[in-house]
Amino acid sequence: METGVPEQIASALPPSSIDAERSVLGAMLQDSGAATLAFETLAPEDFYSAEHKEIFEAMRALHIAGNPVDLMTVGNELTRRGTLDGVGGAPYLLQAVRFVPTTANTRTYIQIVQEKSTLRRLISAAQTIQRQCYAQSDSLADVLHNAERLIFDIVMRRAGAETLVPLNKVLMSTFEEELKKQGLEDEIKIVQTGCFGLCALGPVVIVYPEGTFYSHVKKEDVAEIVEEHLLKGRLVDRLVYKDVAEEVKDAAVRHVSLNDTNFYKTQKRVALRNCGLINPENIDEYIAMDGYAALGKVLTEMTPEQVIQEVKDSGLRGRGGGGFPTGLKWSFTAANAADQKYVVCNADEGDPGAFMDRSVLEGDPHCIVEAMTICGYATGATEGYVYVRAEYPIAVKRLQIAIDEAREYGLLGKNIFDSGFDFDLHIRLGAGAFVCGEETALMTSIEGNRGEPRPRPPDPAVKGLFGKPTTENNVETFANIPQIILKGAKWFASMGTERSKGTKVFALGGKIVNTGLVEIPMGTTLREIIEDIGGGVPHGKKFKAAQTGGPSGG
Repeated sequence: METGVPEQIASALPPSSIDAERSVLGAMLQDSGAATLAFETLAPEDFYSAEHKEIFEAMRALHIAGNPVDLMTVGNELTRRGTLDGVGGAPYLLQAVRFVPTTANTRTYIQIVQEKSTLRRLISAAQTIQRQCYAQSDSLADVLHNAERLIFDIVMRRAGAETLVPLNKVLMSTFEEELKKQGLEDEIKIVQTGCFGLCALGPVVIVYPEGTFYSHVKKEDVAEIVEEHLLKGRLVDRLVYKDVAEEVKDAAVRHVSLNDTNFYKTQKRVALRNCGLINPENIDEYIAMDGYAALGKVLTEMTPEQVIQEVKDSGLRGRGGGGFPTGLKWSFTAANAADQKYVVCNADEGDPGAFMDRSVLEGDPHCIVEAMTICGYATGATEGYVYVRAEYPIAVKRLQIAIDEAREYGLLGKNIFDSGFDFDLHIRLGAGAFVCGEETALMTSIEGNRGEPRPRPPDPAVKGLFGKPTTENNVETFANIPQIILKGAKWFASMGTERSKGTKVFALGGKIVNTGLVEIPMGTTLREIIEDIGGGVPHGKKFKAAQTGGPSGG
């Protein structure tokens, strides 16, 4: 549906029937899994647009005949039928391919296409917004607010939700209201943090300084927490998490903190050290946790060679899957002279069920900014790129805030710490292509080309991004760097095994009591992860199997 509204409004609109249909077709052209799903679920009559019906019928005919369903074969089939020009020609097919090339998103769009009542409400909302825009009776901000309200109303009703905004915002606004009622708004501060790791118990509320850990908090619980705990000093016992270590069982009805729980007691949080503790959108809170102290140490006390040697001595290996020694990788880039070098952070977390990198970016984005800057100093790079999935909007938002704050504080840009060292960061969004998790394909994508792996040699340390020497590590690898610099290589190497030093973050999912993120020393057994930290299999059932590494882990 062509709305004709300005770009700011159009970007806020939900998918109309035409947009949803085009997204389905685009995904089918790029993803065989999406195509199979669509052929099993949709029929031509599910499409509003006559042109889209023609395209879908051509694709289905190819599928039935056992032919590949891609841009070229579909274009040839439409040409054979004499309907290519009628559906918009080759340029329209090319445009369609740019939409939503993932199976998961196709499933969502298929649901929207099939729900005619939802589509009608979305189209009606779009038309309402269009009329407001043309009438120019309201300010742009008011029009955007109305658009957001209309869209949330429709989407949340479809989901059966009771509220029109995300739950975290509901809880925060309710806390603010209740604190004001009790006259505590000037005494108690509400901080929205990143993920605590124990996803199965969310929403989580922690009261400091004692660290009381409330789980499964609902809007209806807020008034009781404020009145009983914050005003009268009495715990709301029914909300206190009770799965605690044996040594603190007797205190379970008192102030139970995160570290008392079985889930956390054996963890060693290095990469996740600040997640759930600080406001990720406030640089001062990161600095209060020794943030940017490692960068200051590096730029004022260490040479690039000393930095690389410290990382080598730590035994840190890449956490993206390859396990290549990080310090060695940095030394390769540093050894190559060039007029420009780059640092790249791979945040293209493509495995379903994996959210380790996302948690770091959402909960502690400044540590990535700091680590990449340290890497730039060590390798001689002056510019960095974070390649992050577009499906991580909160991570992207908070990372951009972190970059802007670092620039404002003089921690990015020219002459950092008056050292004469320059470094700056940029964000590039990925479109969801799984192959872009491979470092050379990722760099090709950053350059604006189709993400395809490059042959080696040359390696990225010789000829990487834009043909220049480049160092690439993933989010978790970078997240360890500031602590290695501050606490020393020996400290980091004291954790883990002889050949695999440090800790590793895992995303626990599936049929397990405690789903969420865990960070444990290398060498921890699978039994400890599943039984002790994960709480075992629910309902007393027997353990059968575990798959490590997600769907692509073999």
